[in-house]
Amino acid sequence: MALPGGGSRDVAAHRSGNHLVVECESGCPATLQAHLLTRLRSSLELLRSPTDTETLLQCVASELRRTYAYDRVMVYRFAPDWSGKVIVEDRAASLESFLGQHFPSGDIPAQARELYRRSLIRVIGDVAYRPVPLVQAPGLAPLDMSFMHLRAVSPIHCEYLANMGVQASMSVSLMVDGELWGMIACHHYAPKPLTMVERITAKMLGEFVSLQIVALVRARRLELTNAAPQCLSRFLRDSAGRGGAPAVVRGRGRA
Repeated sequence: MALPGGGSRDVAAHRSGNHLVVECESGCPATLQAHLLTRLRSSLELLRSPTDTETLLQCVASELRRTYAYDRVMVYRFAPDWSGKVIVEDRAASLESFLGQHFPSGDIPAQARELYRRSLIRVIGDVAYRPVPLVQAPGLAPLDMSFMHLRAVSPIHCEYLANMGVQASMSVSLMVDGELWGMIACHHYAPKPLTMVERITAKMLGEFVSLQIVALVRARRLELTNAAPQCLSRFLRDSAGRGGAPAVVRGRGRA
């Protein structure tokens, strides 16, 4: 949106109950927009035909770090009990690795997970930022800020990052079959504010990766479903010729 006195603003709008929420930010330079579009096209081509989930996630971690220059990009996979594990990492050579580390479910509590499920991207440009109070007319119900770009984050989370030495972060949710499957977590050890266009581009890339994960998961399920009758047929054939099912099971256990 162009301003009467010169300059421009990026504008986002969404519904929150009966209210229309409009957010205005400094405009993204045209050169940066062109760069992001080029990088997005390149990334989508690389991610278009993944052979397996790990290769897909390693590729997206590398692409995000190349595009946004974060010091560390990780993919965090949730377990059924909501604990998590870093399954992919791309980082600066000077940093220690977090790859393979496990984290308890309390690190991302249920309320935070629900927010990540509803709002697919969350950016902290500087953990030392000072939040601006929301000025609201008397008598109005509290505003649901879940989908706001400029919504402040929990001070406890900022303190958690600061204790790790992290000064800026970006989290992109990975959704599979409507559930929170995992997250792409980006860390930087200096402040790194992102424009609205940068955030939207990262969100689009995360949504594309989520769709690719869904396709890989469903292809694997179909493969196992198709293989099941053949496995059962071999088991029954072996059972008939080797003294019954218990003998076959004991024989395979020894093998």
